[in-house]
Amino acid sequence: MKYLLPLLFLPMLSSSQVYKLRAYSAKSAHSDGVKFVYDSSRSVNFLVVLNMDKDKIQLYGANESEYDVIKRDSSRIDEKGMGWDYFHAIDSKGEKCRIVLLAYGDIQKKQASEVDAFGSLSIQYDSYMVIFYLKNNK
Repeated sequence: MKYLLPLLFLPMLSSSQVYKLRAYSAKSAHSDGVKFVYDSSRSVNFLVVLNMDKDKIQLYGANESEYDVIKRDSSRIDEKGMGWDYFHAIDSKGEKCRIVLLAYGDIQKKQASEVDAFGSLSIQYDSYMVIFYLKNNK
């Protein structure tokens, strides 16, 4: 299965659909049964590779993670230019998860603390999630 990411990714397009981003901050959250409770953000520095040619999302850092995309659920762009892509995936342990890729619009990029801010990548399970804040990999 192949995906055509929305127009918000046009500046990053090459001949293949492989995108490299850098995670600079992360935070986790766990469910208390009613809502998610978030931990403090922490600095990180690792590579995030979105390989839509192979239906994979890979994280390269101290601990490497790989997610096989089962299907793309949906995508949307709001009136401020923010874009979301929703995926169903299976991690390397065989657990199902939902992955949400958020790309900032121009307003959010200007407000972000990181100069090359791109957006975020959330990996969501039933009882916990991890959010990685991304910038362009230069």
